Amino acid sequence: MKKFLNFSAYFLIVTSAGIAITGTHFSGTYSRWIEVPRSSGVNGVFVGLVILLAVKKYYKGKKEPIEYSKCPNCGESYFYSKLSKGICPTCNVATIDLNKYYEKHN
Repeated sequence: MKKFLNFSAYFLIVTSAGIAITGTHFSGTYSRWIEVPRSSGVNGVFVGLVILLAVKKYYKGKKEPIEYSKCPNCGESYFYSKLSKGICPTCNVATIDLNKYYEKHN
């Protein structure tokens, strides 16, 4: 979701900047370029920046949920949601995120 929101904000900023610079916008309804107020482009850039900053602030410090985990002792992989508090049922050891496991052991 974060990537989609970031892309949307960047797209809004770039297209609005184009409107602010050129004063035109392509209309699919009329299949031609139409003139629009440049202030609408400036407003679009401002709104895009506000959205981008809000998304960055909302996701700052939030960890993505662990989907898959691996036991560092036995090497068995598990769905993290199926484990009780992330503990390996075989070894009774805390499992680690699968991506971190391969970063550490490669």
